[in-house]
Amino acid sequence: MQDTSRRHHEFLLQECQANSELERLEIFMQYVIEESNIRRERCPGPFVDGTFNADEARQRLFRDSTNRRPATRQSPMHATRIDPPQRSDTLWSKEYHPDLSPIASMSNDELSSRGRTASRWWQSQTGSEADGAPTKLKRSKRESKYMGLSTLSLHEVLSEAATPTNLDAVYSSAEGYPPEKSDPQHFGVYDDGEPIPRPDDTPANPSTPMGFDFSRFITLPPPYPRHYPAVNNNHPKLSVYRNLVRLLSDLSELKDRRSRHNLSVEALRTEHKRKISDRQKNFKANISAQIYDGSITYTEAAEAEQVLRLQENESEKTCLKAEFDTLQDVVINPMHEMLNDRVAQLTTHINGLTEQLVAETSAQNLDRPQQEGDAVPEILEYLTQLKWLFETRETIYKDIFDLLTERNDKYKAIVLLPYHQNSNLDKIRDTESFFARDNLQRRKEFFDEALVRYQKFSELVAKSVGGEVELQSSAFWDIAPGLLDVVQRIPDDLDDLGPIAIPDAEYVENPAYRDFPQQYLYSLLDHAEKSTYQFIESQTNLHCLVHEVKVGLLAARCRAVEAGRARAELDGPVSGDNPEDMRRDQETAATAELKQQVAMIEEQWLEALGSALQGKKAQVRRYLENIGGWDESIQE
Repeated sequence: MQDTSRRHHEFLLQECQANSELERLEIFMQYVIEESNIRRERCPGPFVDGTFNADEARQRLFRDSTNRRPATRQSPMHATRIDPPQRSDTLWSKEYHPDLSPIASMSNDELSSRGRTASRWWQSQTGSEADGAPTKLKRSKRESKYMGLSTLSLHEVLSEAATPTNLDAVYSSAEGYPPEKSDPQHFGVYDDGEPIPRPDDTPANPSTPMGFDFSRFITLPPPYPRHYPAVNNNHPKLSVYRNLVRLLSDLSELKDRRSRHNLSVEALRTEHKRKISDRQKNFKANISAQIYDGSITYTEAAEAEQVLRLQENESEKTCLKAEFDTLQDVVINPMHEMLNDRVAQLTTHINGLTEQLVAETSAQNLDRPQQEGDAVPEILEYLTQLKWLFETRETIYKDIFDLLTERNDKYKAIVLLPYHQNSNLDKIRDTESFFARDNLQRRKEFFDEALVRYQKFSELVAKSVGGEVELQSSAFWDIAPGLLDVVQRIPDDLDDLGPIAIPDAEYVENPAYRDFPQQYLYSLLDHAEKSTYQFIESQTNLHCLVHEVKVGLLAARCRAVEAGRARAELDGPVSGDNPEDMRRDQETAATAELKQQVAMIEEQWLEALGSALQGKKAQVRRYLENIGGWDESIQE
């Protein structure tokens, strides 16, 4: 299916770029011959047993049909589709648009940087349209018009519907257009002026379209906008990963268990203090009474007080041990198991999504830039989802580290208690030093391991983005010259333009085109600008994603260096630059590099096509304003 789609796509591009009808026919015949040979290799049976008559098929090629309208009454459009209601039996005349653009232009989060949603989308009110109920942007009628086919429709078109070999024939057939629409006036030719000269020297043909054909503004660039733009992060194929991030990032159970533990500790501590207080009151009352009665001496009373102090120390140790056991049973053990299980799940899904990403980027699928955002997620969405999975896993790794640190601190309190009770300062100093060294060593090892994970992830993202940026740039430069050629054919004085070929369906939707056909030209220029800018926006968003990952890597490196310095300072003074200052300098340099990359991409876009489209749009607008035909709704 992919090879068939690729060959058909290449054929359509070659046909659209042909300079004459003869060249278009030659391209078509070459395509038919190649496809016929492929079909003969794949389906040899009917040729061998004689059930398929190849001669009859050849005779049917280019056979004149009496059911068609006269050639002089053909549609002026020969490179854009029209949707006649009569042809409901074929998908070629029903909502056909070229396949899909490489990146979306609509975002639910217009306040974020370049349309990108917040990194932790599951903590915001917006998020995935496929999984929640966020604020939803409505597409205008014009935006919806040029969106691509669904995957199912596309497969049906490629597998069942015969590819039109002559687009003029599609519009000129009696089945496609009733007699009352065969007149050029009714069809949509603006006759206020003479047609401009033909761009090539091919002799005029009765089937030559009437009026200037701007359909390449629709057929060359990718449709706009996407059904599942990457900036919205709502492609159905990645919903399982979004749901997983939302589920596993929810640490409410850990918070609840901590709350229960704190309540238990508070109750234990309160009961312990009450018992100590009651015991001391009873002891003082009893000792005072016995001394008054003379039943004990002051020496015996001091000895009894020493016994009481030992009992209180033992009670304090028992209480502290009960707190530690409660922490272990309520928080540490169950949460450590749960968090490790979540890490395992996230690691499995990260590896699986990474395999999908690598397979997608290394498949050499030439149609992927047209399929992304609809049939398959964009590479940007793959990487964004991978980033969320990675960040969620790192957060859980940190929760596990903090959990074990809390346990060690509680255990340290139990070990130190007897030394504090006996005022053994040497033991207190040695024990504090041991636990401090152990904690700093654990911290250093943890952040070193995290840095290694960040480095591997950063390398994966940088490699994927590099290939995707190259692909998006190549896709843009493939169509930019053809579009620029059409723009440059529009004269500076629009009075010299002549009639504009407009599909009949456009008149039904926009009756004003009959009086001001330049409105249609403006709408196509606007669509071509937005559609082709998607290639630029894609590259920009990919570079922004790399920058985000790079900033995360710099922060991880800074934490690792700080942890290493803190551990080394136990053995003596440490020299060197402040890690935080180094991180700020490197982050500033990375931001400057990003701005330079974005500026370069924008500059290339303007020089190659953007300035020409914007200038011509402004020219058409001024013309419409001068003749009273400008309407603000055209820009919607």
